[in-house]
Amino acid sequence: MASKQDILRWKRNSEAKLHLPFKAVSNTYQDIKTAEKELCHLEMSNRTRWMVQKGYVIMMVSAVEVYFRDMFDFMIKQSLKYGHTVKLQGLHKKRYDVDEIHSHIQDEISPYELVVNSVNFQNYKAIEEAYAHLLSKSLWKGAKAIKIKRKEGKDFSIDDRHLGSFRRLLKLRHELIHQSFHADSGISQSDKDGIIDTLFVLKAADEFLIQHFLLHILRDISTKQYKRKKGAKSTKPPN
Repeated sequence: MASKQDILRWKRNSEAKLHLPFKAVSNTYQDIKTAEKELCHLEMSNRTRWMVQKGYVIMMVSAVEVYFRDMFDFMIKQSLKYGHTVKLQGLHKKRYDVDEIHSHIQDEISPYELVVNSVNFQNYKAIEEAYAHLLSKSLWKGAKAIKIKRKEGKDFSIDDRHLGSFRRLLKLRHELIHQSFHADSGISQSDKDGIIDTLFVLKAADEFLIQHFLLHILRDISTKQYKRKKGAKSTKPPN
């Protein structure tokens, strides 16, 4: 559960940046790729090299978390802005006393911001369950239906292997932070491949979320607006 200070910090950061959530993920991956190339030419102990490589996993998963939180926030904000119904029941179950509610009002923290910051966007299942409240289908099933275009080679879609690799990377990050048995070893080639697979998963998820939002939510919003205008015209008194 995020503290009030964490939520206010997140609000300031969100307001200060352009809304290009996947771009941040792509930039993180490029930074990791560049660091790995440079690391090959530097002399250092294995332990130091392992520590740097573990940082790749932590950086990538942090980028994943930021992406899914920012996109979730964006979709809720735009839905509310245009009068689309957002069903978030069950995502945030904490009860607040009067003093806490008053404090949130003073700091202009809305109920949906409490919801956004209560979701663990470093957990595969939590991500899926959160987006299930906004989508008409599974986020991961939708992502698997997307064709990813490449400059070189054939277009392709992610599959269960990519998703499995993504889940393992999320788990690995948790182990690196909270458990000590990784102290005397580096990350494997499979772990490094997991970083690439994670990039593909987020690319597919990003395209699916944008398509879903534009084609379904905005269409629903425009339909409701049309019906309201039509209803207003039909009830207009004659001259």
